[in-house]
Amino acid sequence: MTLFIKNYFISYLCNCEESIHHTIISLFHPNSLKEIKESRSRINPNMVKGTSARIPEKLIDSYNLSIQSNELLIKLELFGITDELANQDFLEALKLNKTETQDQINQKSRDPIENGSFPTKPFYTLSQKLKFYDNSNIQCFFEATKKIIDNNLTHVIEESISTREQSGIDTKIIIPRNITNPWEMILIDSHFEEFPHLNKLCLLRNLLRSTNENVRIECRIDPTDFRSPNHQKLISLLHDTDRSFSTSYQKGKKISIFTEGKTDAKLLEKAFGMMYPFLTDAFDFDGHVHFEGGATLLRQRIESLIGMNSTFKVIAMFDNDGKGRSEQSKITKNKLPHNIKASNYPDVNFARAYPCLRNSQISNEDINGTGAFLELYLGQQNILNGDKELPPMIIDPKNQGSFVDTHRKKAIQRNFEKNLIELKHESPENIISKLPETNEIFLHIFELCKNQ
Repeated sequence: MTLFIKNYFISYLCNCEESIHHTIISLFHPNSLKEIKESRSRINPNMVKGTSARIPEKLIDSYNLSIQSNELLIKLELFGITDELANQDFLEALKLNKTETQDQINQKSRDPIENGSFPTKPFYTLSQKLKFYDNSNIQCFFEATKKIIDNNLTHVIEESISTREQSGIDTKIIIPRNITNPWEMILIDSHFEEFPHLNKLCLLRNLLRSTNENVRIECRIDPTDFRSPNHQKLISLLHDTDRSFSTSYQKGKKISIFTEGKTDAKLLEKAFGMMYPFLTDAFDFDGHVHFEGGATLLRQRIESLIGMNSTFKVIAMFDNDGKGRSEQSKITKNKLPHNIKASNYPDVNFARAYPCLRNSQISNEDINGTGAFLELYLGQQNILNGDKELPPMIIDPKNQGSFVDTHRKKAIQRNFEKNLIELKHESPENIISKLPETNEIFLHIFELCKNQ
């Protein structure tokens, strides 16, 4: 398996155990799988000055998976691979390298010369190497990585006077002599195989962060790497739910999103597929229920899963109204299993001053926590009534909000479905921008996933 970021080959992510291969593959959506003819390369035997150190050898049947870097970053977030974790991993590995270098110095009576020589290696001595680590930080890594990937920097072939024969011309593979930055030299020389990172997924996140743009990521797979001699077996591997998620998720099953009823789940699932198509293989919106329920039934379903010691990964999303908050608090008053989360929809900005009917008078009130049920998240343009105004609510004595017009919920749902049909040919980014309240629900779910 080989990984390419903006067409630059990253070997460190490929020369690893098979479980890491499976995890990396699971980051790509199965629908992106394509059969290709790939050129297998080998060391250039002619060793002509200025040419690449490797040349194509033959074409082989391979499979290609692709994803955009911004989408891949979101998937890594779901696996718990955050910027904070990636930073911490880098610093811990940097500290380890410093300790190892100092130990090597202490074991010698004098400062030893590094194996290899400049320009193959960036340091003459281990003391220089230790000083380099002392002055390094993650920003140095970002800047060097960006330059290497953007300019496709790699080894070159150089002619020199042969030391063995004392005459004639010899050739060797070196780092380009115009590159003098130690970080660039180390990363090019090792092809990202030897530098501070302990967790390979943290490395992947930092590589993506260094690009500062939305670039194409490709994964090339030789079927023999996974003992999968044909296309169908490879697809089966990609769809294998036991390997679809990293080990930070228990046995890697899909995450089920439970809502207060099948209509809520259906609407959210449609919108999610249009906003985040690359994540549709990661979530199951209320896939285990086929009837309307409500907050109480949702709570009972979660309590049943807890009582059965279920290993399913579940996020229960309650409405942000009086009933939803009450039932959600009954679950969360006790510590939940690590695989189960229960939350309310996040607050809606425009609901902080929403028209409510009290004593025959309309006044603006904050209905987050009393009347922010799902319909308030389906786009303001779909909520407005015939007068292009927000339909007023009433708040009952139990702190539960409802529309004055009892048919308004169904009308909003129909408007939302029509809106999705109108948006079906637009990009996910445009759809997100036109349905910001719906997207707030999904962003809230992503946050809950990171802590699961």
